[in-house]
Amino acid sequence: MMRVLIVIALCGSAAARERVAIGSFRVEGNADVQDDRRAQARASFLGGLAAAGFEVASDDEIKRVHQATPELRSCETDACLQGLARRLDVPWVLSGQLEIIGSTYALSTRLLSAEKGDVGISIKEECTACSTREGA
Repeated sequence: MMRVLIVIALCGSAAARERVAIGSFRVEGNADVQDDRRAQARASFLGGLAAAGFEVASDDEIKRVHQATPELRSCETDACLQGLARRLDVPWVLSGQLEIIGSTYALSTRLLSAEKGDVGISIKEECTACSTREGA
């Protein structure tokens, strides 16, 4: 997670509270992973971005874009994520997945430039026997 924040910081100055959107971020896990643990992991991911000085586009903003542009509801492709970022007027959009299996957290995320439409970076991290705070 820390490497993701460092990469974003290198791509643009967080001092100006640069905006970023979460285009697609799933928290998945075994059946024994409770919904509150999934919600906490997602909140930690978003909180990490905010703590690094970024303004994260709100879920309400994203919902409004989805209502106006239904084809952006389930973005997975670079072109779709770029379209979402442009509609939200943010320079960066993140997509990723956090998989929780027992005490193992596997994070896969990528950072996409709204302007260029390409992946700035793609990161895969795994943390075994870590807390929710460390994993997210």
